[in-house]
Amino acid sequence: MRDRLSRPERRALQREDDRLRALPLNIGGDPRRAEAHIRHVARLLGDRQSKSGCSDAAGYAVAQFDKTVVTVTEGGLACRRGCAHCCHQGVTVTAPEAFHIAGILRRAPGRAAAFLEAELATRGLSRGERWRARIPCPFLHNSECTIYESRPLSCRGAVSRDVGACVAGYVDLKQTDIPTPPGHTLVLNVWRMIVSTAIRLLNLPIAGYEMNHAVAVALIAEDGEKKWLNGEDIFAPVAQDTSMAPQYLQSVERLATQLAPTL
Repeated sequence: MRDRLSRPERRALQREDDRLRALPLNIGGDPRRAEAHIRHVARLLGDRQSKSGCSDAAGYAVAQFDKTVVTVTEGGLACRRGCAHCCHQGVTVTAPEAFHIAGILRRAPGRAAAFLEAELATRGLSRGERWRARIPCPFLHNSECTIYESRPLSCRGAVSRDVGACVAGYVDLKQTDIPTPPGHTLVLNVWRMIVSTAIRLLNLPIAGYEMNHAVAVALIAEDGEKKWLNGEDIFAPVAQDTSMAPQYLQSVERLATQLAPTL
């Protein structure tokens, strides 16, 4: 690994990053655009002057996902307001997303208490058990998401071109492929890679956690975000997503090693 860039070099690179981040994230094109986003997310995460660097980083990622996905996904989605067939399954989040959602709940104590009570209904269930139990997401109210603007990347990736397939898979519990546009899935994977690499640049573990329990931990842990950023595994009790491919983890490590001298 090369030596770290000098301060003037880093400042010049940050100015170039700011220019690149203003451009559309061309999937499969100039990798410097994705690298600019990775460095920015890492800086947001590591900003100890912010009230919540994790919330800043997660909010940035989901906002940029929305901007990116419209450039590669054509219309034709069956998803509509009030359509919540997919909101009865387990959701995986990163630690920054858990802190981001916990911050939203913390501003509404009544909602936070209701969430903590509802979260117990899914605690310890496997993804298959959760799917079969059809327990609604605790953020679902009258078939609408109460944190829609801040919903995590996993939820943003749960879209379909055919509501019939969603009914078959999520309501009738049949083994059915949900027709998600390839471009949507590609953007989801790219932004997951960006967030994961930013996390590794801070020498923190890459992990996906069951959302409800992770948010509960983030909500009640005293100085939880600070402890996590300092390397304490406060999410140890939370079920982790074990489906991350070794190739994905290896790619994140390689990219983090490559970019570390530039941060």
